Amino acid sequence: MSYTISQATPKDILQLLPLLQQLFAIESDFEFDEAKHFKALTLIIADVMCDVAVACDPEGEIVGMATMQPSISTAEGGFVGVIEDVVVDIAHRGKGLGRQLVNYLIEQAARKDFFAVKLLADKTNTPALHFYKSLGFSQTQLMMLRKRIPRGAFLER
Repeated sequence: MSYTISQATPKDILQLLPLLQQLFAIESDFEFDEAKHFKALTLIIADVMCDVAVACDPEGEIVGMATMQPSISTAEGGFVGVIEDVVVDIAHRGKGLGRQLVNYLIEQAARKDFFAVKLLADKTNTPALHFYKSLGFSQTQLMMLRKRIPRGAFLER
């Protein structure tokens, strides 16, 4: 079966949401919220500095995705890409699509003259961590921390 990897467009968003639902089902930090994810994908796809790679089956159905957004790194001295949301539909796993999606984003980062790519992964997803190591990613001593900001918190002042 022949798959293609390309850049997502706004018309693809509804096909991406079920993939995010599969991803967030295994990530303990997040819950699926269709409206919130629709809005975020709309913003990412509209931003020329961001990329949303999609894997399509021969019938044109999207069966995988990965996103990359820019960040400015003082350590690297410029832009780096932050890869997130790497997911392939369970029925299409084991066919090299995840590798193709990540490599597509790395190529996009190189075209944009980014200095590096970083990748966010759930630390309990052992198969994914092994997969990323096979692609040449290495774990750093850094750890991601997060603090939620209540919506409208600064409007109340």
